[in-house]
Amino acid sequence: MLIDSPSNFGLKTISEKLAKERDGIIRARKESKLEEIWQKAREQYQGIDDKNKVGGGKATTLDGPVLTSMGSRGEEDRSTVFVNITRPYTNAGTARVADILLPTGGKRNWDLKPTPVSDVALLAAILQEYPGLQQALPEPMQARLAQTEDEREAAIKIARKIIEDWLTETKWHSETRNQITEAGKVGTGVLKGPFAKKRKVNPELEQFIAFVPSVVQDPIEAKLLQDQLKTRLLYQPAVECIPVENCYPDMPSCGNDIQNGRFFWEEVPSVSRSTLQEDLADETYFASQIQACLEEGPQPNKAKGETVDKKKKSFTRWRRTGELDITELLTDEEKSSRVVWVELELINDRIVKISAPPLDTKRFPYNILLWEARQDSWAGIGIAEQIETPQRGLNASVRAGNDNMGWSVGFQLILGKGLEALDGNPTSIHAYKIWRDATESLAAITGTERNPKDALATIEFPNHLEKILPWINFWLQMAESTTGLSLLMQGQKATDSVGVSQMLMNSSTTNLRMFVKHWDDDNCSPIIQGFYEWVQLYGPDAAKSDAVAAALGSSTLITRELQQQALIQLLDRTVQPVYGKSPKKTMDMFLESMQFEPRQLDLDAEEQQQLEAASKEPDPKVTVEQLRSDTDKFIAGLKDNTDRLKIMLDAQMKGESLEQAAESVATQVEGNIALEAVKQDGEREKEELNPPKEPAPPEGEPTTEQAMNILGLSE
Repeated sequence: MLIDSPSNFGLKTISEKLAKERDGIIRARKESKLEEIWQKAREQYQGIDDKNKVGGGKATTLDGPVLTSMGSRGEEDRSTVFVNITRPYTNAGTARVADILLPTGGKRNWDLKPTPVSDVALLAAILQEYPGLQQALPEPMQARLAQTEDEREAAIKIARKIIEDWLTETKWHSETRNQITEAGKVGTGVLKGPFAKKRKVNPELEQFIAFVPSVVQDPIEAKLLQDQLKTRLLYQPAVECIPVENCYPDMPSCGNDIQNGRFFWEEVPSVSRSTLQEDLADETYFASQIQACLEEGPQPNKAKGETVDKKKKSFTRWRRTGELDITELLTDEEKSSRVVWVELELINDRIVKISAPPLDTKRFPYNILLWEARQDSWAGIGIAEQIETPQRGLNASVRAGNDNMGWSVGFQLILGKGLEALDGNPTSIHAYKIWRDATESLAAITGTERNPKDALATIEFPNHLEKILPWINFWLQMAESTTGLSLLMQGQKATDSVGVSQMLMNSSTTNLRMFVKHWDDDNCSPIIQGFYEWVQLYGPDAAKSDAVAAALGSSTLITRELQQQALIQLLDRTVQPVYGKSPKKTMDMFLESMQFEPRQLDLDAEEQQQLEAASKEPDPKVTVEQLRSDTDKFIAGLKDNTDRLKIMLDAQMKGESLEQAAESVATQVEGNIALEAVKQDGEREKEELNPPKEPAPPEGEPTTEQAMNILGLSE
């Protein structure tokens, strides 16, 4: 807090100036017609237009439904049906972008990379020319100068881990998804951050911080140390999606970029009394101003057309970030610096807080995401506004078809003179209704009798649905053309051909790729860079280094999205050793592209051991074949031994010795081999002398020799 005791200075004067500035910016935004565009887009998303709105009923919240009547209205009893194609187109487009930008499986859509030429390295090179200055540097800076490349990488790794923890606690994915949805609906999504948000800590930690002044003797040093501990321990950076209706940049000075303005106002509606009573215990707020607001009660804002409402229970908080002339708040000795960059809050046109921003950069912590840029405006064009004309044309065509169908299915009854209804209502047609002829009897006058059917006639209204249906299809096609979002993105099947479907999907995501790149440049990079600067200012010394934030949406995530179809074909090739690729990594990448968590499908230690043990066991088929081969060898060996025994027994019968019997066996074996060779040679010579005859050709077809003679090729 910049001012501890503002009651003795010109706080009231500055409050009046800021209230006029705020009211002027409210009128400027209203004159720009942006509020009408946003309201119309939200109503169109909800399926509301002038035909089915009840007295301009308005919801109590931005996302609440507008009161509608689902029945027919008007004297003509015409159709008021609203065929809502805005909602599915918006949901499909925003969901597609969210799937790309917010990956699963622990993957980040950002990263920290070492700067090519760090400021510390540049300073070290300059200080070599001034050795005396190097000795005068503070110890933290000297440690940074002595940091090696490995220590630098380790510091960036620690900073990355801290930022991941902060983003998890602040629900980074959820808030980013809300921003993308808001951009699709109204054209502009606002993500605030990083900003200081108080978090719940251990009570013992708060007691330790309160105990610091009693330990440090110097009161000024104790106060500075206590404030630093509060900032580092009680507060942490956070992000939050804010409705665009609550944002008031410096219009029209800012042009198409809010960072070009001098200030930025944020409206926080519906602040309860209990919230203000909690602010009373916060030292960063002006307790006297908070107490005055509680005594006054909620006050209306005339610039927004509000009137005094005694039943109003909630306050409106206004936050302002930007330059401020605080001359009235300074003493004569301090008036050397008049304009400062501060954050302040107003309630009931009273300044209740003035504080320095947590980061040194003079940048508004409001990051704007446009679905499509609007010329000369900081706000964008959403899907609802893009599809407005096809939506209106489709509603008109369907309503015309409903009206025509209603008229054509009901016949028109023409009553002639002389018929009257006994129920007294001649315009009502229903079953078992009784009519009577009220004229005088024709038989008494002309002598001929009258048929009552002559007084009744019916006609049918022509049916033109066959002419209306093409117009309905035309407006559906126009919806695709104007938004660049294919029906494929809504889950509809266009073709059975995988290649054609992939080409259609790639062409339909062309606009989304450009959107992803804008999110990288205008949102992800500055937000993550702000978180990294927060680490450098309030984080541990082990995490301090030089790095730059890098967004991965357009460079990595959307490329992986387009590679999804190719990964299916790569899975079969990675199992082949010749390619030298990892099947496991390929499968992990494919699962990530399908929004699965690969680690959840990995084998645990027990399953891995069972699988390895099973892989070491031989294949049953191989075992059976091995047994069969061994059996054949055994049988063959048994037969050979039996023959040998027979020969040896014959030799013994003849009175020969064992040596002579063995020689006889060898001689007989050689003779058998020679005899087998002679037989094979004889068969070969027989085949050469008597070659196989060619099969006789079918009847009616010439033989080979006849065909050669016919062609003149015979010898």
